[in-house]
Amino acid sequence: MSSGTAQFDRLLNPGFCGILASALVEGSSPGRCGLPLVSVYLAMPMILHRRTVERISQSSSRGLAEFVHRHPHVLVGLDRRVAMTSANTRAGLAVALRRGALLFDRETRELLATDTIKMARARLREVFSPDDESRVQACLMLGNWIGHMTVAFMCDVLCVRPAWGLTNEGRGHLPTTSEVETDL
Repeated sequence: MSSGTAQFDRLLNPGFCGILASALVEGSSPGRCGLPLVSVYLAMPMILHRRTVERISQSSSRGLAEFVHRHPHVLVGLDRRVAMTSANTRAGLAVALRRGALLFDRETRELLATDTIKMARARLREVFSPDDESRVQACLMLGNWIGHMTVAFMCDVLCVRPAWGLTNEGRGHLPTTSEVETDL
């Protein structure tokens, strides 16, 4: 197995995706109580994309809108990457929720970071590659940016049209907690 294939497999590992999702939520904590579930699905493809992570890590932007304005090329293919990574995001969230790194607040329908992820990240630094650590730091920064945004505004900035699914009445809807838990 080539090192590129091994790195790709590690990136899509549900445990690693859970760490990244937890870091996104942890990064948003200063701006709000939690992070909407949908925000993680929109942000994960950016974190799994090496060049976008490099741009985020080097950015002096103060928010996602400013970052996208400075680097519009990060939006190329984002809608396709969201669709391609949704199963990995779901699996990563399942691991993070089961391991106690994240909690789901049913009242606000937001993901909340716990102290478990902070302690785990401190221990994992010993085994993280520099690329892994750079991704985690980019997650914290991106989480901070999106922590101040509504899902609608985030979709607008990322030029993504949400297509959550259709109800019997034909209206779009966000997945409910029970739908997410059954999917996980």
